[in-house]
Amino acid sequence: MNSFFWAFLWLFLQSFGVATHGWRMEGFNPSRTNVSTVSGPNSKPEFEVIASNVSGTLKRIADDGSLILTDGATVLSFAKDGSLQWRQDVLATLDGPVVDIALASSGIVYVSSANRLIALDPKSGRGTWPQAVTTNSGDESGSLVVASDGTIYFHTSSTQPGYQERLTAINPDGTRK
Repeated sequence: MNSFFWAFLWLFLQSFGVATHGWRMEGFNPSRTNVSTVSGPNSKPEFEVIASNVSGTLKRIADDGSLILTDGATVLSFAKDGSLQWRQDVLATLDGPVVDIALASSGIVYVSSANRLIALDPKSGRGTWPQAVTTNSGDESGSLVVASDGTIYFHTSSTQPGYQERLTAINPDGTRK
């Protein structure tokens, strides 16, 4: 087909608004994404600041809506309305900064460093085990995983040669599985 035909077709389609308004679908655009307008109120959502001057990073949201944060040395729990429920300094117990936080279905808050793991009561923030579980002498760990039966899986390693990687399974009471 020659260029005259394509030019004629283009002009024909423009005269019926197909080229600018789409074919058979209102709001069709050339990127092939279907775009349509949304019915209902067209207002921006309102946001509410629930807490100010909060140090740390949001790590988990519990089933009851509690927000669990850490700054690496302290674990904090805020109610969903923004009120501080508890604050627990864990740096000394973990022998290093917080690497990860996981929540059990029971609400227990598990906190790990590069080589240790502790369990905190979700209501008070106090430790539920007599001492931290030390799993390795390395300096690196992965994310905590809590199974449906409550078993905590903790993968540790080291950036230094000579240390073995370990995957430790820990019972909810703090004993090794």
